[in-house]
Amino acid sequence: MAVLAICSSITCNFNLKLQDPARGLSIPTPQRCPECMAPVITACPECGFPILEPLNPNCRCEVCHADLRKVYVQARN
Repeated sequence: MAVLAICSSITCNFNLKLQDPARGLSIPTPQRCPECMAPVITACPECGFPILEPLNPNCRCEVCHADLRKVYVQARN
């Protein structure tokens, strides 16, 4: 399973695998979503567990079940 970077915006579905499986190389994590320019997240803001592929369809953490985007927005306010 590869670690993912996902857009923090609830209206954007951007996600990016952070490892090239064919070459086994890391892919740099963008600071901003290339589609909407919102920050990207790579770990659950609640418990710190990495976001893994395949992405849970409802964007919930696999460990603490927090809504990743909702908790991210709440943590920034």
